[in-house]
Amino acid sequence: MRQLRQFVTDASHELRTPIAVLHGETELLLSKPRTRRNTKKHSPFFDDELKKLTRMVEGLFTLSIADAGQLHVESEPLYINEVFGRGLRAGLLTREKKGNCHPAPIGPRASFTPATRRFYISCF
Repeated sequence: MRQLRQFVTDASHELRTPIAVLHGETELLLSKPRTRRNTKKHSPFFDDELKKLTRMVEGLFTLSIADAGQLHVESEPLYINEVFGRGLRAGLLTREKKGNCHPAPIGPRASFTPATRRFYISCF
């Protein structure tokens, strides 16, 4: 019962933060004349915070289904090199766009040895 109370406390705290941000942005938006520029400026804040709220609510829903014993999960193999490669490619693309790393060709089936991992990680 104590763990459940702690979980509810943590969840409510996590939900309060994006709601407070949305309230603040709404008040700020409403306090100024309605212009396209003003609306464009605040739209990303709304979008980001609403996405956070959606993820949290979906997570809580998933937990409630799991708690009711209605969540069916199928396990499947995880190929860590593929996961590592996708993450590394995404990170390197970001670094290349910022000019912080030299372009390096990484194919979808690249083999990541300890040496290549160290090289690519050194870009970060």
